[in-house]
Amino acid sequence: MGHSEALVQKVLRDAGVDRIDPTRWYDINWAMEIYFAIYEKIGRGAMIAVGKKMIETAPFPPGLDDVKSLLMGLDAAYRMNARAADIGTITCEFDDDNSATLVWTTLGPCPLNIGIIEGCCSASGRRRWSSTARAAAWTRAARRARTW
Repeated sequence: MGHSEALVQKVLRDAGVDRIDPTRWYDINWAMEIYFAIYEKIGRGAMIAVGKKMIETAPFPPGLDDVKSLLMGLDAAYRMNARAADIGTITCEFDDDNSATLVWTTLGPCPLNIGIIEGCCSASGRRRWSSTARAAAWTRAARRARTW
């Protein structure tokens, strides 16, 4: 995130926290407020970077060792790392060997999801995968359909 790091720290301070403790559980609504504040104050690129960073640090179920298993395992990983009554879902269907459709009804901003997808692809050794743009479109469609 480079120069945005100081802005992220300001967003955290404004939310009453000095730093995020990776071993602590945070209220999901509070966390989403932080994500949306970062997105609104710093921008899409910073939010994508946050999503990528999440993949580097978040625990995943065992056996997810390629791009397909990682993308198929996103919902299970999300449930391992988020707790609340209605956190939404992540579904993944493969259209062919090189593309997938992901539908997100999760609580976070769309660029966070894009960063998570890109992080999964990077973690599996793929640079970019055609699912990114389609996942973003489905995320927006699912979010519009969801009642808050």
